[in-house]
Amino acid sequence: MRKFLSINQKTFQDYEVTNYEELWNKVKATHKGLAIEVPVTFEKTIVKSADDKDEEVYTMVMSDDKEDRHGDFVMQNFDLKFFKKNPVLIDSHNYTSITHIIGRAHNVRVEDNKLKGELQFSKANPKGVLAQAMVDEGTLLASSIGFIPEDFDAKGRITKSQLLELSMVSVPANPRSVMERAVENIVEKIVEEVVSEVVEVKQIETSTIFDKRKAILNSIAKAVRDLEAQNLAKHKVKILQSIRQLK
Repeated sequence: MRKFLSINQKTFQDYEVTNYEELWNKVKATHKGLAIEVPVTFEKTIVKSADDKDEEVYTMVMSDDKEDRHGDFVMQNFDLKFFKKNPVLIDSHNYTSITHIIGRAHNVRVEDNKLKGELQFSKANPKGVLAQAMVDEGTLLASSIGFIPEDFDAKGRITKSQLLELSMVSVPANPRSVMERAVENIVEKIVEEVVSEVVEVKQIETSTIFDKRKAILNSIAKAVRDLEAQNLAKHKVKILQSIRQLK
């Protein structure tokens, strides 16, 4: 069975094309569709099932219309008709067996120029249980949509697509963005806690001490802004050193 072509930083160069329309015309005979990986964030809520048991539902942004690494935009204009008939969540675009179905999507829609939906991981499939646990602990942070381009504009940008499937993936095409998002989420939580402590002690400390804490917080914020995957370890050390100084 034909597979999806996963778009990465070298795809246009490898296929010697300049836009999505040229790329799709070159590969549509050999590929089922295109796949674009994105970093994701999850918002978990608890709902009651039919048998009055608590179930976890995860709200996720699956795609957006921001400029991609090629300088193009994938318009969030998706035909969802067929996807909604079988809204499965798959492990890494692998659809050769039912064992790769790790959950399903609900209420998939385009909202605020973003493709959004609520996910429920399968309790019947150990892979679904594993995926949910990895999402909860913050180690599974990337998803990918498989789609067929249907319309293009004059610049060869995708203006309409048919959504085929949604996958959770381990190594996305753009690892830097996922790493930055993962670290940013963790560090933001730490910084929020530190800021809270600073506000609490503001009334009892001298302005000099408080100013020093503000300076340290500014250095933490700068380190977060400078985070990049290739020198992540260096920035991690800088952040931890600044946090330790606040103790």
